[in-house]
Amino acid sequence: MILLEKKKINQNSIEELDVYNSKENDPKSSVIESSDYDFAISRYKEDDFRYEFVKKYIEYIKGKCGVNIFNCKFERPDSDSKFINFYIYLWQADPDIHYRIEDEKNKYIESFYEILKSTKLLGITETTEMQFLVKDILKTMISHSSNKVWHNIHKIIRSVFSEVVAVSYWNTFYVFINDDDFEKTVLDKDYLNEIRKYCYKATKEYDVDNVLDYSNFHIKIDNYKNYKEIGGQNYFNSDYIFNCITL
Repeated sequence: MILLEKKKINQNSIEELDVYNSKENDPKSSVIESSDYDFAISRYKEDDFRYEFVKKYIEYIKGKCGVNIFNCKFERPDSDSKFINFYIYLWQADPDIHYRIEDEKNKYIESFYEILKSTKLLGITETTEMQFLVKDILKTMISHSSNKVWHNIHKIIRSVFSEVVAVSYWNTFYVFINDDDFEKTVLDKDYLNEIRKYCYKATKEYDVDNVLDYSNFHIKIDNYKNYKEIGGQNYFNSDYIFNCITL
């Protein structure tokens, strides 16, 4: 959490943040990339008080740092929250930042307050509590299309590849091979690549943003026995995912 000047925040300043409360049908942010898509791609209209700030911020970062930003969004997590989240969706991931920016001297934070000097925001001053969060829009877009296609592909892939028992999606496709066929199947790299190509082709049909290339599309292969043994979501929180074959 960033609070540049540690002053007591009164109730009036908190109420001024009400303009950032989400409306009923507004898309909400999500830590799940595929679910974050609608929020990430929605842009402020020109008559929105945030529009000019976001426009100048994106231009400033591009000119000063050479970084391309796809979009920026403000969000108040709850209607009574004392802070505002500022999401920065980069066209290319920043290797030095993992989601939340902790360093108040970071270029993204310093640039925010530099723009704030000349382009005011309702309810936000240098003493307003802010969280600055950086995301990779390409991952969000790819996760969105992949999650869309999963609802179809996991039902029909077994009719094409008989050794496949199940397909799950957890930020990437996990393809589970029948235990009896596993050792033989994983030795056949050409066959595994056919599975990858099949998944890619199906996903590409849902790639409305046209950002998915075969080179940045990957699948993971594992024995279905491991998945069944530990079960569902527990599998994706286990060490099994680090031992998968990645294509």
